[in-house]
Amino acid sequence: MSLKRRFQFGETDKMLSAGADMPVREYAEGKDGEPEEEKQTPVRNAIGRIDEPVNTAFVSRFVKREKMVFSRENDYPIEAVEKLADSILELGLIHNIEVFYNEDEDIYIVDSGEQRTRAIDLLIETYRDFKDKDSPAYKKYLRNVRLFEEKGYPCKVVMPINDSSLSAEEAALYDDLTRQIRIIEANETDRKKNPAVTRKKIEELDRLMKKRQELLSRSEKINVNEEIGKMLNITERQVTKYKAVERLIPELKELFDRNGITLNDGANYAKLSPEEQRQLLTVIEAGEGKKEVHALYEKLNRLQAEISDREQNMKRLEEEKSAALKMMEEQRRSAASLEDKIRTELANEREEAGRGQVNKLQDELALVNASLEEYKKKLERISEEHEKETAELKEKLSEKERNKRTVPPALLKETLHMDTLLRTIAASMRELQEALKKYKQVYEEGCGEKPPEEYEAEIKKLTEHAATD
Repeated sequence: MSLKRRFQFGETDKMLSAGADMPVREYAEGKDGEPEEEKQTPVRNAIGRIDEPVNTAFVSRFVKREKMVFSRENDYPIEAVEKLADSILELGLIHNIEVFYNEDEDIYIVDSGEQRTRAIDLLIETYRDFKDKDSPAYKKYLRNVRLFEEKGYPCKVVMPINDSSLSAEEAALYDDLTRQIRIIEANETDRKKNPAVTRKKIEELDRLMKKRQELLSRSEKINVNEEIGKMLNITERQVTKYKAVERLIPELKELFDRNGITLNDGANYAKLSPEEQRQLLTVIEAGEGKKEVHALYEKLNRLQAEISDREQNMKRLEEEKSAALKMMEEQRRSAASLEDKIRTELANEREEAGRGQVNKLQDELALVNASLEEYKKKLERISEEHEKETAELKEKLSEKERNKRTVPPALLKETLHMDTLLRTIAASMRELQEALKKYKQVYEEGCGEKPPEEYEAEIKKLTEHAATD
């Protein structure tokens, strides 16, 4: 079932195409600022009458305040109600309040717009019995708010799902999950981004959307990360990073929530083991700069990558060894079969024609034995390489184990400095050797330039000098 059919947008389309002429009431300001008699303006729309049940995904309507209740699932803080009330008084209500209609209790649950609702409440309470009818503020109230007191609050009403493919219990669960998702989407869209809140809400959205996916058919399933990104107006990659932050140790996660580390850093640190993350935390808490923290992360991440590479290489070698042994066994069986055939032919004591067949079989046997020797050599090479990889992996694992020990920050800082210098020197030596190789290729004897041997002697001297110092 398509999402359009699931939410029954078709019903709204029919209403729009039919051109339903619904009266929208406009007020003209009369004497003493009181509203004059209403005038009817036909407007083509899909807005129903107050409390009229409409079977669509959502419908815009005025809802009486006494039928509106605040959602218990909305845990977002209520901020700046008075400031919002001033804005509504001055400019009118810009966005409708989003509510979910509970058919069983005949109430409208405010999912998005609790602050707008409370701001309108405040304005009505302030100006309902206002004494100064000539004040500019009261006139603004008549123009922008009074209608809500009389007609109800303007709401976008989300209707319960009506899907025959779901049981009543499944439909109710789907509605509840969708409501919780919309609450997060609306509040995160309206508010300034807070990394700590966004992280928690992404975790919650991920849980809710995956649970809702279980109720859908395979064709209706969506890319959860992509959908969350669209909801919160961030990229899918950012969603992935926020979810990665959940794998941080509690101390680093708390540091992220306090803006102590960036989203990129948090996602990177989450790749490390808990022990390695604690090493990073030690350096951060010691007050070291970003350079030292980054150097430690690079060292730990590089070691982890090297271990992973070694493990992958060993896995590859084991697969190659298994394949080689299998081929050797096949070749041995082929050789044994050929030898049996040759013995049979010789036992039959055939004449010239028989000797020709024996020769052919012997040639085939020679090829099989040659192939068998090649596989033996391949196995020896694989075994040597496997032994080397095993030794290097053991060394890297030992280094990783050493890294788990608690090291004083000052010593750790100098260790990182040494590691950086050694990598720089190693890179420079590789570059120097490559340059010498190219120099030898273009050097022409007797051209007056320094011969390659002199450069080699200088490199050797420099290396020996560095070792003795």
